[in-house]
This record gives sequence, C-alpha cells and structure tokens, in this order.
Amino acid sequence: MIKNFLAFILLSSLFGCTNLNSDKLSKTENLQLPALQINHSLFSKDNLELLPAEALFELSKNQQDEFLRYYHQQLEQDIKPHQALANFLETRLANFTYYGETFIAEKSMRLNRGNCMSLAILTAALAKTVAIEISYREVKTLPVFEKYDNVILSSSHVQAVVYDPTFVPEKNFFYFNKPAIVIDYFPVNSNWTNKTVMKKTLLSMYYSNISAQFIVEGNLNAAFANAELAYQYDDTSSNITNLLAVLHRRKGDLATAEKFYLRTIKQDKNNLNALQNYAILLNSQQRYEQLELIEHKIDNLYDPNPYVWLEQAYIAKSEHKLKKAKEYFEKVITMAPYVHQAYLGLAQTYYLSGKKNKAIKTLESAIEWTYKEDERQRYKSKLYSLTMI
Repeated sequence: MIKNFLAFILLSSLFGCTNLNSDKLSKTENLQLPALQINHSLFSKDNLELLPAEALFELSKNQQDEFLRYYHQQLEQDIKPHQALANFLETRLANFTYYGETFIAEKSMRLNRGNCMSLAILTAALAKTVAIEISYREVKTLPVFEKYDNVILSSSHVQAVVYDPTFVPEKNFFYFNKPAIVIDYFPVNSNWTNKTVMKKTLLSMYYSNISAQFIVEGNLNAAFANAELAYQYDDTSSNITNLLAVLHRRKGDLATAEKFYLRTIKQDKNNLNALQNYAILLNSQQRYEQLELIEHKIDNLYDPNPYVWLEQAYIAKSEHKLKKAKEYFEKVITMAPYVHQAYLGLAQTYYLSGKKNKAIKTLESAIEWTYKEDERQRYKSKLYSLTMI
C-alpha cells in the first residue's frame, strides 16, 4: 500500500497472494534470469534463530500419542488410514478458527488454531507420523485482506491432500489421481484448484509468511533472515523478490531495491504489489516521467483488494489530483461499500472541489457504514462542522 508515497507497503505470501490476472514468466524462463545479489551488509543475523525446515513438521510426544491412540481406534473399526487422519482433524476443525498467524505443527495443534498454511503443516506432521503420502495445492478464492498499521497482507488459500495408502489400481484402468481426501477448514464454493505446490515451495511460502509478520512487528533483521531463506527455497517467486525489494528499500538501499522491483515486474508483469512499491521509490527520487508510466499501468490493472485503491485515492488527493482521487474513492465504494474510510476521503474531495452538499451526503453514508462508536462520533463531529460552515 502507499500512503502519501511514504509509509505503506504491499506484501503477499501464502496468506498473502493477490488474485490477479497476471502475465507471469514460466518457471524455466524465471530460472534463466540472472541471479540478483542481496546486500547482506544491511542486515544482521546476530542472536537470530531460524527454525530448520523439518522442525515445522514435528509434534510433541504427547501430541503424537494422542493422535496414534485415535488413529488405531479408527483402524480397528475398518476405517481407512487416510480417512482416520481426516477424522482426527475433523474433531478439531469445529474450533479451528481463522487467524492470520502461521504456526508450526506443534503450536497449531496445541493452540487449535492457525491459518490455512498452519493446517497444511499440521496435516503433514500427522501424515508423517503414520507414513501416509500427502501433497499440497493452492486454490484460488476471494482473498482475505488484513491491515496492520502501514502493512497490508492479502490472502489466498492452500489445501493438503491426503492419499489412500491402501489403494491398488486395477489393471487396464487409467487413473488421473489416487483416491484422496482434501483437508480444508475454509471450504467455499468459489474455490477452484490453481496448481500443485511442491514441498520446497510450501517451505518458501512459510518463511515468507514469517518474514511478513516480522515486517509488521518492525523487526527488519528477522524479516530479512526469513525472506532470504524463503528465496533459497524458491528464487522464482515474484512475491519473495518483491519482499526483498521492500526490505532493501526500508534499509535505504534504493539501487538494490530497484533491481528487485524490476526483477519482480519482469517475472510477473501485472504484479500490482511490486508496481505500487516501485512507484514509492520512483516518487522518492522525483523520477516523474517513469512514475507516470507506472501509474498508467496501475490504473489499468485489476486488484480485488479495496485498500489498494483506497491508498491510490489518498495519493491522488495529497497531490491535489481531485478528479483521479474521486474516481479511486468511488471505485473502493463500488468494490467494498463497508470501507467507510473511502466515504470520508470522497467527502473531503468533494469539499475541496467546492461541492459542499455532496460532501455532506457522503459523510452521512460514512456514518451508516461505521460501527465503532469512536469512529461514528468522529464522523458526526466532522459532519456537524461541515454543516455549520
């Protein structure tokens, strides 16, 4: 995100992948791009402990025993192994609520919560305990957006697929897939399968999630350490190169940041996150001709995240481009009428344009969509002030 071209950054990881119609390079084409050098001198790894990959899938002895007791009871009832594993998870999913955190298997089972990544890791840990084959797949659905101060994360979804280990294919029959059960606590009809995710890609997504969490907390050294590890597992991910670009920019190395932004945009021409972040850099260097080209491209892209366009509206308003600001605020309201900040911004834009009556009506709409009492009072105060002018 961008706020006055200063504060906001856009990140996507597994619980942050924006749903765009992208024009991406193939994995082969990605691998042919020259490697970019990270500026390690900007970051310190002193006193940082990174979890090794296999530690993500470990359960405590008590957790393993709990699962195995249930699992063997199920087998004694002639329930297939993969179904027994799914049944065990189902006993927990009623209380397994959506949270933004990405947890390792032990913590996810102990707290009985986590995001879709956490559930996939927990499923893998249980499957590992009883030697059942699993795979992962990314599915596209309506994204979930979360905002933390100056960082916005957007979500996509991953599922674990648990295969039937007792399956024996019949001769002369062709099977596209083995019988399997999809583990998912957030199923919706709008989900559709996008692609199979390899384990190393899943690990890359995990470490990029953790990196994003550290950025939210302001710990850039820990964020970098995890982003670097994510990059080692998958150096073809445009989300991770964008993450590294953001980290370099925040540390003041704009030259390296620009290389990573350009690499990201080359990998994925419609990566709005990278385009927005690159615009921040261009504006900070007063490179307005290039900025205008990027802004034109942004204007013609689609992103379902209303906060993206809200911040674009803020930018236009701060630059006194009131017509463009009005278009962006109206776009947010059309996409997500519950984003009450858009009404306030639109009202301010109307007022600056000399349209007082429209500003008043828009502020009234903002109050209708505001449920927090302190915000309602703030909007009412603004409305009162406006009517008294």
